Amino acid sequence: MKIAINFLKWLLIVIIAFGIITVSSIFLIKVYNRHTNRIVSKDGIEYEGYVNINGFKQWICVRGENKANPIILFIHGGPGSPESGMGCKKYQGIIEKSFVMVHWEQRGAGKSYDPQIENDPFETDTFVNDAISLSEFLRKEYKKEKIFLIGHSWGSIIGIEAISKRPDLYYSYIGTGQFVNAIEQESLSRLFVMDYLKKHGKLQEYHQLENIGDPPYKNIYEDLSLERKYLIQSGGWTGPNYSMSSLVVDVLFCPYYSFADYYRAYKGAMYSLRKSLTKEYWNIALDKSRTTFQIPVFFISGENDYNTPIPLVEKYYNTIVAPKKGFIKMNNCAHLVNFENPTEFNNDVIRLFSSSM
Repeated sequence: MKIAINFLKWLLIVIIAFGIITVSSIFLIKVYNRHTNRIVSKDGIEYEGYVNINGFKQWICVRGENKANPIILFIHGGPGSPESGMGCKKYQGIIEKSFVMVHWEQRGAGKSYDPQIENDPFETDTFVNDAISLSEFLRKEYKKEKIFLIGHSWGSIIGIEAISKRPDLYYSYIGTGQFVNAIEQESLSRLFVMDYLKKHGKLQEYHQLENIGDPPYKNIYEDLSLERKYLIQSGGWTGPNYSMSSLVVDVLFCPYYSFADYYRAYKGAMYSLRKSLTKEYWNIALDKSRTTFQIPVFFISGENDYNTPIPLVEKYYNTIVAPKKGFIKMNNCAHLVNFENPTEFNNDVIRLFSSSM
């Protein structure tokens, strides 16, 4: 009995020691990442903090090697999935040489999560108005005539609506992982995943998706979560150059996040998904409501993207009318092109935006 107690004591000591070493290592790596990602140019800008957007405190990160350069506002996906891990030299260092990059964590997401928001209605128009207000703030704060806009996934809905309502604020727009039509894209995504499961002999999983039926799903949160689980396995969410473990590492070592921020990010993601995945989700159809634009519009899609299926994005692209438009298909990439191939993505962004000033 005494031997067992001593063993448990030593086991507890080892577990605690391992925990302390792990936490300390993460902290030191985060400190290192912050140091190595500093903007050192004398004309540069490096700011992170909160701004009041329509009465709600929201976090932004502003980075660039010359504050006189044009501004790009990046609108993250999810909803509730900030991409501030991209706000470093590894993923946007090339862009930072020619532009000032702004990441915004939307209300209820990441560092902008506040428990009080749980009682507020979740409406797309609220986020669109926030994006427009932030764009006006950036234009005024940094004395710019206009700014550029990138929308990713859920953020591409906000982006399309923002440039439609206030084209005067923007030079041009890039949609990556461009959302098009909820029912049609979920149908294509489900068929893609079922085909993958059948080819790989995963018949139990295949029948699970078969049983939930065609979109619109009755139990939208549960059914979409199941489909996305297998979409990740199929390679339709991330390509071969960027795995889920890579994403976890980027989030874990993000220099902007404290350990308390991770909890806020988790709560924000759960809140945002639960609030957004309602029957109203199925009404989103940009291919029906937004096809004519007053500014240049560009799409960058991964060839294997079946979260926002590339065939549907190509079809949408062929129908839109804009002063200038362009479509880029990135090889060996899926839904996270900005992480999967940052060099190509950076260069494409610079080329497209530089051509539309």
